[in-house]
Amino acid sequence: MIGAVIIGIILAIILVQSLMKKKKKNAVPAFEVKSAEVTEPKTEGNDFFAQMRQDELRPLIIFIKKFRSKGVDDKEIKQALLKKGWDSALVNDAFKKV
Repeated sequence: MIGAVIIGIILAIILVQSLMKKKKKNAVPAFEVKSAEVTEPKTEGNDFFAQMRQDELRPLIIFIKKFRSKGVDDKEIKQALLKKGWDSALVNDAFKKV
């Protein structure tokens, strides 16, 4: 009985660590997102999935605007995001929204 509890705890720790690694992989590289820097994108109606998509795109849009304002080329911005593990379809959608 105690052995099963210990194994359960170990499995839970491994799961949490793997989720934390995955979250870090998709972190926006090299800058902090400040809410006052960029207005939030508009969603299409009250559609739940449209809102989820906007939530996924928001950090990318902020990143793109921030580095464009610093004179960084779009190609370099895209390469940095893809290198950090962002999905290419999300990156492309974010560039279309900016």
